Amino acid sequence: MLEPFIDSLRRSGWNVRMLTGNWVCATDDLLRRGLLLGLVQELPPDLTSEIREFNIPTWDAIVFCPGGVDSSHLKNDRL
Repeated sequence: MLEPFIDSLRRSGWNVRMLTGNWVCATDDLLRRGLLLGLVQELPPDLTSEIREFNIPTWDAIVFCPGGVDSSHLKNDRL
């Protein structure tokens, strides 16, 4: 499911790494931006500690939610 996004990011020069729970972390060192991609049900318990090492000030996240999950499930403070 995430493969097209990952391929596109790599072709655009982003550094892509896998995180816990099959989440993807992509960073662009020149733009000093980070992007997180993953399924809501596989959200790592402490994603913040996993991305601290990258020293990137701005992060965006794309969270894929399967049918039956709505935005209220995303209102916890795990990111």
